[in-house]
Amino acid sequence: MKTEEKFFVDATKNRILIVDDEHVNIRILKTILSDDYDLTEASSGEEAIELAESQKFDLILLDIMMPGKDGYEVCRYLKTSKRHATIKTILVSARAMLEERLRGYECGADDYIVKPFDGDELLSKVKVFLRLKSMAEIEEIKGNLLKLIAHELRTPLNGLLGFAALLEKSKTISDGDKQYVMHILSCGNRLLEFSQKALLLCDLKSNYKITKKDRHLVKILEETIRSLQWKAVDKKIRFCVVNKMDKVAAFDPMMMNFAIRFVLDNAIKVSPQESEIAIHIEEKNDWCYIHIQDQGPGISNGQMDQIFQLFIVDDVMQHRNGQGLSLPITREIMRLHQGRLRICNNPSSGATVELSFPLVSE
Repeated sequence: MKTEEKFFVDATKNRILIVDDEHVNIRILKTILSDDYDLTEASSGEEAIELAESQKFDLILLDIMMPGKDGYEVCRYLKTSKRHATIKTILVSARAMLEERLRGYECGADDYIVKPFDGDELLSKVKVFLRLKSMAEIEEIKGNLLKLIAHELRTPLNGLLGFAALLEKSKTISDGDKQYVMHILSCGNRLLEFSQKALLLCDLKSNYKITKKDRHLVKILEETIRSLQWKAVDKKIRFCVVNKMDKVAAFDPMMMNFAIRFVLDNAIKVSPQESEIAIHIEEKNDWCYIHIQDQGPGISNGQMDQIFQLFIVDDVMQHRNGQGLSLPITREIMRLHQGRLRICNNPSSGATVELSFPLVSE
């Protein structure tokens, strides 16, 4: 009686797809990799795409010269598909010319190995790129989780804040109870602000395309100051604006508003009572510069290394109630404008944040 043969996929091993029309080359690669990885083979570009669509692979070793779709075409197809975005691709070819390698990188390949190759070097590269893939997947999961949490927070928070606002205006509750309602509103608004910032950051990191328009930057600044004036009034903070740029600049008004707002908001939070926030706008060498200077405690040496990281314990400039999202968002906005974000401590007290971007696209 013939026994039916069963095949199992080892879920503990990373899966690698080997694509080559020469069976000798496939055997060599399988000899090197079979002990540590779950291997699948394909002998053409079309078969490779079909397998990638039906199965999940962590890495693809892809020959270039094949009948039908060559390795460049397969690599380009995989890298333009969101589903295969985290798959690492290594081109394996006998072609050693620099032009060939550059073409491979332009198609989206993560690396390029020339035949004949050293087995130990191949193993080392495979390990490195599988580790990088795991890190990319973790970042993707974090981004998706952040977006999900932010979305899920908004609906119940809007209901909570709406009812709390009605209670605040009610004449039937005592002054003591009204203090509790004010605390609910304060905490709820902080959560709502977090969800809005989290969604904005996810959008910016998802290939967001800015829409530049010709605007007077000082008008955006004045609008932002007016929207934050109520926070500044509570601490009797003054704004001193010096505008040395009369010409219009091309930028995304909504995104630039966000960038300036987040920096000003942080400056208000760290500024002492009855202090001044100085804002200076100027043009220099075809670049626009915005300097925002506060009189707060400045930034400690230890914190200077952390202020651009997500979800640090303290927000920028020692603000202890933030989520650490303001500066990462501002940095992304300036990056999309081909600009820069810089921070330094002032000689006397406080810190200066510099936002800059080219007036002519680079």
